[in-house]
Amino acid sequence: MKKTLLKSLTFALLLVAMPVMAAVSPASGVIHLVGGGETKGKEIRWLPSAKKYTVRTDKMSTEVQADEVDHLEIKRPKELDKAIKEKDVTVLKEISEAYNNLQHDIEAASHLCDIYNEKGQYDDVIKLVEGKARNDETLEYQGPLAARYWTALIEKGKGSELERQLKKALDSEDDESKAAAYVARGNLAMKKGSNAVNCREALTQGYLRVILLYANPSSEAYAEALYRGGQAFVGMGHVATKNELYKTLRSKCKNSKWAKLAK
Repeated sequence: MKKTLLKSLTFALLLVAMPVMAAVSPASGVIHLVGGGETKGKEIRWLPSAKKYTVRTDKMSTEVQADEVDHLEIKRPKELDKAIKEKDVTVLKEISEAYNNLQHDIEAASHLCDIYNEKGQYDDVIKLVEGKARNDETLEYQGPLAARYWTALIEKGKGSELERQLKKALDSEDDESKAAAYVARGNLAMKKGSNAVNCREALTQGYLRVILLYANPSSEAYAEALYRGGQAFVGMGHVATKNELYKTLRSKCKNSKWAKLAK
């Protein structure tokens, strides 16, 4: 009797000690192959060390090398939208890991970066993005993770690494990456303080370049440049110019989070 009770208590303690993990549906979909053809799977995984995908079906398992892949068509995880809405870090982390290099990990990672940056967990952002960049180094200077990564680098005082990534972005042919890089340069200048000298540097080396050269109302970088440019003009004593920029922001980018801050 005592032994049975002891076993029951031990099992109960183990259950309490075990971390509670949210259930994330396995990645499923289609791998489209170079030269035509496709491989469908109910469970697809990426093996980063081997640079290949494992694909499991009801009847068999197979492997696909990275250089055999033309593009992926992975089903969106059903848990993702709810996790984004609720800012569920646990589920977002699981999706980021389970769907590593399987399309939807980047969206989950982007929202994780936003949460981490808001909480001041900049080291977590850097670790996350640099981990993803092992699959694709362009993620550090292009795409949805780049600007979030740069924010963390600025906050951690990693200026040399930031400039290395900004140069890559500015040397690219992607206008959105260039615009985001100029915004980051402006933010780096403002990080030094909001005196007139720093504000002028932020405008001339950053925000104004976006406003004048990359005026795309659907661009997050353009909206941010208008907002932060307005703040920089206030630092130089030009409140009227700030008001004009904010008016443009509220008119052209009314659905942006930056427009809601422009008052």
